[in-house]
Amino acid sequence: MRPPHAHRPLSSPGRFWRGNLHIHSHLSDGALSPEHVVEAYKRAGYDFLQLSDHFLERFGWPIADTRAFRSNSFTTLIGAELHVMGSAFRFQAFWGGRVRVVKCDAP
Repeated sequence: MRPPHAHRPLSSPGRFWRGNLHIHSHLSDGALSPEHVVEAYKRAGYDFLQLSDHFLERFGWPIADTRAFRSNSFTTLIGAELHVMGSAFRFQAFWGGRVRVVKCDAP
């Protein structure tokens, strides 16, 4: 029997996409503009990106509209990092017709 770490899923047949579902821009606490974040990921060979700025009042409730940065070889997901006020819960969500939670950090 092989140890669990011996399985290499990316060596299996199929198409794999490289992406990031959690990165911030200067719309919340990141350093770069949404456009520069997207361009950096494109140059690094990524296939997709979701800017997930903190959806909080102190940042003006930002949701970065990254649709203008999409191309035939790179796409973006519209989303944000949602916080449950008064608790340590945070949700990673994206909009694809409706809100879908893809990650939840609990205390």
